[in-house]
Amino acid sequence: IRFLHYVGLTGKANSVASSNYVSSPNLATVQKKRVIVREASFQDHAKVFELQSRYGLQESYRSWVHLWVENPVLKGLKGWPIGWVIENESEQSVVGYLGNIPQIYEIGREKVIAAASRAWVVDERFRSYSILLLDKFLSQRNAQLCLATTSNSKASPIVEAAGGLPVPVGAWDEADFWITNHREFVAGILAMKRVIFGRYLSYPLGALSRLADSIWAGAFRKSYETAQLTRCAGFDQHFDEFWNEIRIRSPHLLGLRTREILQWHFKEALADGRLWIVAAFRNNRLHAYSIFVRKDSPALQLTRVMLVDFQSLDGDVALLPPMIKWALDKCTQERIHMLEIVGLSDRKRKFIRKLAPHTRRLSSWPYYYKASDKSIAALLTNPSVWDPSMFDGDASL
Repeated sequence: IRFLHYVGLTGKANSVASSNYVSSPNLATVQKKRVIVREASFQDHAKVFELQSRYGLQESYRSWVHLWVENPVLKGLKGWPIGWVIENESEQSVVGYLGNIPQIYEIGREKVIAAASRAWVVDERFRSYSILLLDKFLSQRNAQLCLATTSNSKASPIVEAAGGLPVPVGAWDEADFWITNHREFVAGILAMKRVIFGRYLSYPLGALSRLADSIWAGAFRKSYETAQLTRCAGFDQHFDEFWNEIRIRSPHLLGLRTREILQWHFKEALADGRLWIVAAFRNNRLHAYSIFVRKDSPALQLTRVMLVDFQSLDGDVALLPPMIKWALDKCTQERIHMLEIVGLSDRKRKFIRKLAPHTRRLSSWPYYYKASDKSIAALLTNPSVWDPSMFDGDASL
């Protein structure tokens, strides 16, 4: 059964959030087409949307504009490009696009201006020019730190060749997961594999899968600390108070998590009911929280919830297991197929590995960074500085 689960979730399936669609450029075969590379504007949306729609990446105008117009970070920045496009002059069409999202990180109360890549996509006929968009992104003067957190198997080699470094902690090419609707999970896998009578086979195989996981869960039931947890409908002043304490205590590089930033970052997921926020309070103070986002996988024919962020005041991971248990119960209630966790620091992931019964290999390492500021670059070579999650970059936008 473990083998069935593993095989069913690997292969050509999409990774967690592979918004970058591009193949490796062969500079020796660059076709001499009349193209220009320029900054993108909001007026380009219709052409960008048409290009994205051919590769399954389309965003509505409202969602697209939200990334910048309502972004609190952009209020303090001038001349920030929303991205770049490749324009085919002869056809007057956009044949390439890469978005550029401003973000603020902090390390030791020092602010770091970061840029996150978004939805890198290039028409097949112009793939040789893909590197021009990446060069614009990585060489921009606006950002001290550039993040590419959703690189797929085609984009990763190019980012690395251009000087991008893989984040030095975690195993970002693996995912730990729990099955929360065994029969439907197995049925989806068998359907994807086009197994004859798969729907009928899903009943006995699903029952065996449930039994195997219940044995695993029983062995580690004591690992779940009992805790009083509260589900939050949104982000209130407690999150500002929490962040003010975290930024003083934490030695890590962390993306800004003020109430305003969190509301912007998760606005659409909150509006669509895809966001779960669970918190632990002590003496009416927010002590720890986890954020889960519904991110279904059409390629795998599975419904899925993912942990995108966990933070605690003292850096302790003891509250993570009961929060995961809370999410597992909710997934079961709502008949969601699986709960999945990707990334995180080595310490958090080691803890999760003891609890998660399944692991799958992803198609690529998605998280790369490049620092133009030499002092920041030197700091980031130290793995202990990092505390990454899917909150970073555009992985959960």
